Amino acid sequence: MDAHLHVRPFVGPPIAFADLLADLHHGEVSFANLYGIDQRLPKESACIDPGDFPGVIVASSLKSDFSNAQNSLDADISGLQLVLMMTFPDLTKPTEIRPRMPIETIAAWKPFMA
Repeated sequence: MDAHLHVRPFVGPPIAFADLLADLHHGEVSFANLYGIDQRLPKESACIDPGDFPGVIVASSLKSDFSNAQNSLDADISGLQLVLMMTFPDLTKPTEIRPRMPIETIAAWKPFMA
């Protein structure tokens, strides 16, 4: 089980989906939560360490979420249970996250989650 799997690193290209699936099969992983948090560095950035972003905006996006979904549809994922996770908070605007997450409404999700 991999409960928190990021396909795209902060720095460098994403892991090819076929390679990812091969690694999961080789490691006998049958369940993984695929995260697409997608806090990408700008392509032209020279940063090589996620903690070293002086003046560089690292913005959240849904691009990797959609890429993970499309790759999962296109690939043979037999033998794997992949759970796709969705990025929704904009981590560059932390003060806006909590007001957009109405915690008090979670009880109303019960029929959907059953």
